[in-house]
Amino acid sequence: MSVDEASIRFKVGDLELEYQGSSSFIENGLMELFEKALSYRDFQAKPVGQTPEHTADRGDESFQRQVETDISLATMISRLGAKTGADVLFMAAAHLAVCQGRSRFSRADILENAKSADGYYKKSISSNLTSYLGRLLKEGRLSQYSDNSYSLPEGHRQSVQRGLVDDR
Repeated sequence: MSVDEASIRFKVGDLELEYQGSSSFIENGLMELFEKALSYRDFQAKPVGQTPEHTADRGDESFQRQVETDISLATMISRLGAKTGADVLFMAAAHLAVCQGRSRFSRADILENAKSADGYYKKSISSNLTSYLGRLLKEGRLSQYSDNSYSLPEGHRQSVQRGLVDDR
C-alpha cells in the first residue's frame, strides 16, 4: 500500500464492508456509501445470536410475507430446483447467504454445505468444483472478492428469497 492508500473492514449485523484504496474516500465518502447500503437493504441490526428477519414481496402485492430461512439445503433445492452440479453449488451458496445470513463464504464453505444436501450432492461436484464455480462467476450467479471469498449478488439473493416466501 502506498502512503495515500488505506484499508478498512467492518461488519454491522449481516452487512459487511471492506475497502482498500485512497484514504480520501474513507474520509469523504465511505460513511455515505455505508448508509446507502444500509437503507437499500432495509437493514435492521439484531443482537448476536438472533436470526435476521428477511421479507420479500411477490410482484405487485402490497403485503410482505416472511421468508422461510430455517430449512435445510436439501429442502431448499427441492423447492427451487437444481439440475446440474453448478446449480447445487449455487444453491449451497444461496443457502449460506439467505438461510445462514452470511455475506461471504469460501470454496470450502460452499462445498461443505453442498455435501449436506442428501440426494443432490454427487462426488463429481467436488472433482469439478473449480469448473462449476468458474461457470457461476461467468454467469453472474456468484461474485468473487478474492481467490477464496465469494458472495451472492443481491439480485440472486432476492430471487431466492422470493422463492422461499412462507405462504402458510
